[in-house]
Amino acid sequence: MASSSSRGEMEKIGIDQLKALKEQADLEVNLLQNSLNNIRTATVRLDAAAAALNDLSPLIGDVTAAAARFRYGSVSMEVVIAYSPNDAR
Repeated sequence: MASSSSRGEMEKIGIDQLKALKEQADLEVNLLQNSLNNIRTATVRLDAAAAALNDLSPLIGDVTAAAARFRYGSVSMEVVIAYSPNDAR
């Protein structure tokens, strides 16, 4: 609840100043709403990325194993087989 001194100060403020304060408050509320919407959008995208990562996680082991067999400057047949689209693992 506003103290009597702040209430007295509010009564001394002119209409134009009150309108300016309201416009500033409205702008800040809009900014906060936009930020909240951006956070919600980012959350949805993060959830989608996490789901995609879960779907791909069985393949990550294959890629890691293939990378371990990779030698700089050459690719062994094991790596090619690990990336084969016909691989039914």
